[in-house]
Amino acid sequence: MESPVLKRLLKEYTNNNISTDDQKLLFKYLNEEANLKEAAQLLTDEWEQTGAERTMDEKVSAKIFDHIITTPVTIRKRRNYNWIGYAAIALVTLMGAIYFLNLIPDKHIEVQSVVKMQIKEDHEKILLPDGSTVILNSNSRLTYAKYFTGLTREVTLSGEGYFDIKHNAGKPFIVHAGKLSTTVLGTAFNIRTVNHENTIVVTVTRGKVSVSKSNKLLGILTPNQQLTYGETLPLPKVVKVKAQKVIDWQSKDIFFKDVTMQVAMDELSKRFDIKIVFADDTGKDCRLTATFLKGESLEEILNVIAAFNGAEFKSSGGEITISGKSCKN
Repeated sequence: MESPVLKRLLKEYTNNNISTDDQKLLFKYLNEEANLKEAAQLLTDEWEQTGAERTMDEKVSAKIFDHIITTPVTIRKRRNYNWIGYAAIALVTLMGAIYFLNLIPDKHIEVQSVVKMQIKEDHEKILLPDGSTVILNSNSRLTYAKYFTGLTREVTLSGEGYFDIKHNAGKPFIVHAGKLSTTVLGTAFNIRTVNHENTIVVTVTRGKVSVSKSNKLLGILTPNQQLTYGETLPLPKVVKVKAQKVIDWQSKDIFFKDVTMQVAMDELSKRFDIKIVFADDTGKDCRLTATFLKGESLEEILNVIAAFNGAEFKSSGGEITISGKSCKN
């Protein structure tokens, strides 16, 4: 039997939409030991080629497990299948469910692609699928699913990151860093891993987080509390700190990603505590993308923005006035 035909029959059987004649053909074919091995190899090869970048959350795996244990297997008493035939049924149901159910949209099972962000130098602000943000420090890596479709929102951090998490009481956010898991519903906190010291430091700036290791609670932190865990420490250490100092590494960062001039000026107004106004509505809706990481002055930032957007600015009477050019053709 040609591989495309065999693959189609396996898929149709797994989805329980195979015709009676095709099912007889499939089982007759799989009743030979050599053919059974061919089918097993086909599914294995397909999974290795297309499944390596997939991850399965608990909800998905539960659906597949339910499918496996509830799929009816009908064998007529007069059909005299030998052990190979029974093995074929088990093979198709188990391996077919694992592979093919990951590809069927009408089963409402979403395959999650994995996103890996690695920062070598400077910092980068990352927007997560739920609207939460993470600022990654240099030499750091964040791994997360493209879509948070399970019962939780989970990411893995190596290095240092400042997290600002959107509140969702029904879907906890979990950061895995080394041997620790930090769980929140919606808050802001900093996590730093020091690999050469086997140390992990969690600092909370807003809200409340719980920190655990292998499902054992190590501590619950509130603003300005810090937990330090290390293999050389007898117990996790929780102390009071000034959280703002801990996150100073990114406090001067300014990220504008496809925002309007109005939004950018409002942000700069708050950051530098100065009133910024537009001479008129022209240019307010012009969009810009820019990153400032070196603690640039307001004048330096405005010079860059003005150069890219053809705008002008002047300072008078304790406020700044922006004269922009229209972005409409």
